[in-house]
Amino acid sequence: MYCMDEGMHPTNDLLCRFLQSKLPLKREVGKVTTSRVVDMLPLVHFFEKLVEWLGLSRNSGSLLAVLYAERYATGERLSLEELAEATSYSRSNVTLILSQLEAAGIVEGETDLNQTGRGRRRILYRIRKEIPSPVFLMIRTMEDRLHDSLDDLDVIKKTLSEDGPSIRRMLDDFGREIRSAIELLSRPPASSLKR
Repeated sequence: MYCMDEGMHPTNDLLCRFLQSKLPLKREVGKVTTSRVVDMLPLVHFFEKLVEWLGLSRNSGSLLAVLYAERYATGERLSLEELAEATSYSRSNVTLILSQLEAAGIVEGETDLNQTGRGRRRILYRIRKEIPSPVFLMIRTMEDRLHDSLDDLDVIKKTLSEDGPSIRRMLDDFGREIRSAIELLSRPPASSLKR
């Protein structure tokens, strides 16, 4: 099984191999199919685009991909060292990315109480339980941006003179559309209603 495409950066190959190791094998009549051979690079690119959209560095996409893959594979937390190994990033780069993801409320760290020996206990990281999927992150970000737009509209309306009723009407229409979009985004997904 190979991830490495011609011209692919070795970091992406290592990450690709890690992600593939976390995916379950498909079985058909007792034999393993080749579904695991699927190139994982598109998944990494998906997470890189997602984090850029969220306003985070592109490098944090690789860490997010690894953390979500681990969540679905084992549900275990990962150490700084494991994340650095999976992404081929330096420990200092992983630390910086984790601090961004923690500040954004996406990732949480917890001290490893099972660690024995001397020295400082390591921190294990995972995606927060309140963040079920990347789609949730996108919706939450969209809601935040829409609320900010409503605030901006209110400021603009306060600064308008009474001479601009057509502008005021336009801003009121925009406000109604934004409120409708927020309401739509705030509804629970249909899949959660079926449970």
